[in-house]
Parts: sequence; structure tokens; C-alpha cells
Amino acid sequence: MLYCTWCGVPFGDCFTLRPFSIANEVGEVSVTDVPAIAKVNSFMPTFTIPFLAWAATAVELFLGITLILGVWPRWVALGSAMLLALFGIAMAISFGIRSPLDYSVFSASATAVLLALWQTKRSGTSS
Repeated sequence: MLYCTWCGVPFGDCFTLRPFSIANEVGEVSVTDVPAIAKVNSFMPTFTIPFLAWAATAVELFLGITLILGVWPRWVALGSAMLLALFGIAMAISFGIRSPLDYSVFSASATAVLLALWQTKRSGTSS
């Protein structure tokens, strides 16, 4: 049986705890780090943490790809702003207001709103 190099549990169990974890020569690389998400969302019930990890990864992937492709730029920018604001609020609740300010989460959210407004002005629509 194969065991995870990070946590030492069988791979089937490891991927339910840490989605997309990859071990390499340098160390552990994780696209979604469930323990970090568990710390950020410490105010949420424990059983929701794996779902939040997968959902955050899926939404980030979708928003990133659609922004790069230029599909629905206004709505994707608004979704990105909302996701960043939610991340910032969760960080502020769990670690205090300094943490999201140190990582410029709210300024990134404001930039996404600015992109959405720019797309609206550029297309000539007001809705």
C-alpha cells in the first residue's frame, strides 16, 4: 500500500483530507491546503472544511481560467471580487484584521470591482 509522504496515511484517505497534494524532491506542494483552510475557517463547523477546500479550489480555477480567456469579464470580475472579499472576511474573523491587510486581500477585491466597472464602461452598458 502507498502512503502519503506528508501525513503518512494511505493515499485514498490523504486525498480526502488534502485535495491535489503532490510530493516532490523539495517538499510538499499543495494547491488546496485543507489544514490552512481549517485555520482560516475555524469559525465554521468541522465537517464543512473539506467541502470548503474543494469548493474554493473549483471556484478559483473557474474564475482564473475565464478571466484569462476573457469569457464574461464583468461577471467573472464581480465573482472574483466577491470571493476575495469572503476570503478577507474569513481571515479577519479567524486571525484579526491585520492578516487580510498584510496580504492585500481587500485591495485585490477592490481591483476586481474596478475591472468589472471598467468592462461596463468599455462595453457602453449601464446594467
